[in-house]
Amino acid sequence: GIRRDIKPEDIPVVIKKMDSIVPTLEMLKKAIIDDPVIHARTKGIGIFSKEDAINYCALGPTARASGVARDVRKDSPYGAYDKVEWDMIVTYNGDVFDKLVVRVLEVFESIRIIKNCFLNLPGGEIDANIKDIPPGEGIGIIEAPRGECFHYVRSDGTNRPARH
Repeated sequence: GIRRDIKPEDIPVVIKKMDSIVPTLEMLKKAIIDDPVIHARTKGIGIFSKEDAINYCALGPTARASGVARDVRKDSPYGAYDKVEWDMIVTYNGDVFDKLVVRVLEVFESIRIIKNCFLNLPGGEIDANIKDIPPGEGIGIIEAPRGECFHYVRSDGTNRPARH
């Protein structure tokens, strides 16, 4: 989420800054993925099979490094994820190396998502003035750093949640 609106003139500055860090990230990617010491210490180590990932309901890079093509941003898109083109990074060995590769490549995909959002950012207010909240309930799911983050909210028709 964001607290403040971004000014149109700030968008090129942010994009330029992201573009400026890509060469350094490329060097880090190459150093990590091609380093024989990292290979020796991470390939074939800590294997989490696809079957185990599914049985233990693993999410995020851990699941995707085990060949589980699951991402709540694709499976149940929220925000602008259904309007932005991006690729889910999936590898299949389930070892520490693949978990590292997924995380490294997701940094590049995140930059791509952010740039895409900036280039397609609609105008208008960033804050909605909602006066009447009808009674009802809803759920929201996002992928958080330590797994799935699930929220349930119930409204009794007042301006405060009856349950969250």
